[in-house]
Amino acid sequence: DTRDMKIDIVPYQSYPVIYLVGDATPNGWNIGDATPMVASTDVNVLTWTGQLNAGEIKFSCDKQSDWNGDWFTASVADMFPSGEAQQMIYTQKGSGLDYKWKVTQAGTYKIVLDQLKETVTFSKQ
Repeated sequence: DTRDMKIDIVPYQSYPVIYLVGDATPNGWNIGDATPMVASTDVNVLTWTGQLNAGEIKFSCDKQSDWNGDWFTASVADMFPSGEAQQMIYTQKGSGLDYKWKVTQAGTYKIVLDQLKETVTFSKQ
C-alpha cells in the first residue's frame, strides 16, 4: 500500500501434498484425480517417480475443482525439463501466468519439487 506506506508479508507455509496435472501425467487434466507427490524428510521437498507421456505438466498445490487454486508453474511457456533444477513460479488462486513444462520424450521420470526454493527437477530414469 504506497498510499499508507505499509506492506503485508504473508508467512511462508509449505503444502503437505502437491499434485501433478496435465496431459503428460498419469491422470491427465482430471484435477479431481490428480497425481499426488510424496513428502520427503524435508517438509519443503516432495518427490514422485513414474511414467510421463509427451505433453504438458504443472503442479496444483490444493487441487481446487474450479481450477482457481494455488499453483507452481513454469517460469516461461513450454519450458523443457532440463534434468537440472529449474525455477518455478508460485501463483495464488490462479493469479499468475499459466505456463507449463513441455515433456517431449515419454518415459520414467523422477520429479523433485522444492517449495521453499521454488525449484523443480525432472530426471529421466
